[in-house]
Amino acid sequence: MTRRADWDFALRIRGVSLSTLQLGRLAEYLGRFADLLGDDGRPVFAGVVKGSVVLRVKERNTRLVSTTRQRLRKAANDDEAPGRSAYERLTSLLRSDGARGAVVDEKNDEVIVFPSLPQPSISAEVVVADVADIDGVVVAVEGVDDTAHIRLLDPSTKAITSVQVRDMALARQAAACFRGAALRIRVHGTWKRTPEGNWVPNSLYADAIEQLDQRSAVEVFGDLGAIRHTGWANMSKEDASKLLDDIRGRE
Repeated sequence: MTRRADWDFALRIRGVSLSTLQLGRLAEYLGRFADLLGDDGRPVFAGVVKGSVVLRVKERNTRLVSTTRQRLRKAANDDEAPGRSAYERLTSLLRSDGARGAVVDEKNDEVIVFPSLPQPSISAEVVVADVADIDGVVVAVEGVDDTAHIRLLDPSTKAITSVQVRDMALARQAAACFRGAALRIRVHGTWKRTPEGNWVPNSLYADAIEQLDQRSAVEVFGDLGAIRHTGWANMSKEDASKLLDDIRGRE
């Protein structure tokens, strides 16, 4: 026959220890635990378990153990229950200490569990360093110290990318193209990965600026066709189109 434990209920507190919990705080937990249990079962202190803080009590009126169990569960689920204020006070103490708590019985089964603060979600933020070419139209050049900021608008996506410039000659070059021809800025810096898996600029720094050719493809190939011995002059439109697809890797 299994011997009955010499205690009936225990307040189990995880996340703190007896060596870190101040004596006055321990007394607060004991006082609120006593209020939660109530006086009907005439509970008395039955010891502390080492490790996590576990405060045990034994009810001298053992016939009312089941009554106390019902009182505990009502306090956790009914705003009007007699032990509700003690339950809320214990919840507040646990949250303040960053601890988790529960009331367990002599079989170490949980009778009630106190709600803990929600854990912050942890997202693995990935940042990589790289170099890239950023194309766009200059819509702003600003700065009051030795670093300027260029804002480039991508006409196709309407996205704006900010690029820092430490060379004032490059800043003036960009300012001269304000709202004009599209630029290509060679940058180095870092990019972040969003929760959706997209990469967005984090900190970009300009290394070089190049004004993009505004001529159409027809004009460019017309100029190429005018150059002797390139083969473009005698190439049909169909052959030229196929060659371009081959260069681009298209099938």
